[in-house]
Amino acid sequence: MIDHVPYNYPPDFEFECVSKFLYRWIKLGIKSRIRYLTIPLFFDAFGDSKGPRKMAAAEMLAELPYVDSLIIKPDVLPKSIALILPRIQGLSRLVLSSFSGFYVTIIRSCPSLRILEFSNFEELDLPLLHLIISDMKSPGNLLRELKVASKNLLQSDILSLKDAGLSLREVGWNEFDAKGRARGFTWKRY
Repeated sequence: MIDHVPYNYPPDFEFECVSKFLYRWIKLGIKSRIRYLTIPLFFDAFGDSKGPRKMAAAEMLAELPYVDSLIIKPDVLPKSIALILPRIQGLSRLVLSSFSGFYVTIIRSCPSLRILEFSNFEELDLPLLHLIISDMKSPGNLLRELKVASKNLLQSDILSLKDAGLSLREVGWNEFDAKGRARGFTWKRY
């Protein structure tokens, strides 16, 4: 939605644009599906004077008729968004920047979530990855695909996931560089 904000704009400019968009969309009663919705920086409802307004804007996400993909820009998953994720209708793809603030319970509580993607993180949290993958194989879990992108992803990290004895098939990762680092990998459940 908003890729670049000029430096002289106030820091909450992105938030104001998104909250006004959500408000008008709901007020007009538009029933169309939203394919991609990007949640900008400065959306965390806790820690600043606009907390209640940001929480109200997050609540509006649950009132939208249908959202396919939700892309969250902040490095930490805002609590205001995490609390309403299970109520977002039709959410099939969730893209997060990093593992910070992520809880596996989000997967369990989002009924239509099929793809979970971590788009850019510096440090790989292997125990959390193992937990997510093992949770993917549990009965009733509808998550089908996990995508991870990182500059610091080592071949040994991927092999440790591959050797975890989980009933998942690895479908590919980007080629390794000379230091044995990959840019990302994808696991799919069949």
